[in-house]
Amino acid sequence: TINAERYCGTLTKLKSAIRHKRPGLLSREVLFLDDNARPNTARDAKERILPLRWERLDDPGYRPDLAPSDFNYFPASK
Repeated sequence: TINAERYCGTLTKLKSAIRHKRPGLLSREVLFLDDNARPNTARDAKERILPLRWERLDDPGYRPDLAPSDFNYFPASK
């Protein structure tokens, strides 16, 4: 089970790994696609993302226009 504290720790490790492996990547705007799971929407998690300076994009739980199973129709999108 993942709680908000563990989720925040993972985000911090992710930024460190990106900085180490792809240093130029963090100089541009980072778009962070996030689902609406409880640990991700907790106040602590939202506050931890702010100093990372990543733009957080919420992923709606249900999109009738495109289902994950439709990605096989668009191989370049994978």
